Amino acid sequence: TASGFLIFEMTKKTVALTLDGEEQTINTHAKTIQEIFDEMDIGLRSEDYVYPSVDKAVKDNMEVVWNPAVQVKITDKKDSEVIWTTADTVQELIDEENIELSKHDAIKPKLGDKITGKMDIKIDRAFKIELADGANDKTEEVWSTSTTVADFLSQQDIKLGKLDRVEPKLDETVKENDVIKVIRVEKVTDVVEEPIEYAVVTKK
Repeated sequence: TASGFLIFEMTKKTVALTLDGEEQTINTHAKTIQEIFDEMDIGLRSEDYVYPSVDKAVKDNMEVVWNPAVQVKITDKKDSEVIWTTADTVQELIDEENIELSKHDAIKPKLGDKITGKMDIKIDRAFKIELADGANDKTEEVWSTSTTVADFLSQQDIKLGKLDRVEPKLDETVKENDVIKVIRVEKVTDVVEEPIEYAVVTKK
């Protein structure tokens, strides 16, 4: 019995596992990578990253890496989609999904942020707006992802004086090709000198 147990143990293969970033070493009689995960009672999803592939034969001193996929929601304008991904960062996910972003588009969280489970990624697409600011007396074409006139002015770092006016109003929704007019109002006092008739009093 002792000899049989010794032979059983000696015929096991040594496998180095990296499971979701954690490293461990096991000894196993599993014939394939899939059998290793079955022995460890780990359920695999088709979206998970496994290297080598699950149908590969187990060899002694083999290294196996498993990164489980996480669920992420992507909202692009009004369209939402829930996907499974093994991407490490938001940038990697955007590249994976072949989502094109212009330099004016806004995305939250930031591209360099780490992907976490049930993360909600929101993409705001930029559109063109005409801005007429009375401060510099010219009209320019700008890009915006704002939803209201007030948001747009904040995004463009435009400050209003107490008497200044904006067309359309601050709480109105901004749409593509809108024209935002900033009317600068300055209060001045003019001093005008005019000759007046003297009052004449006649006394004897």
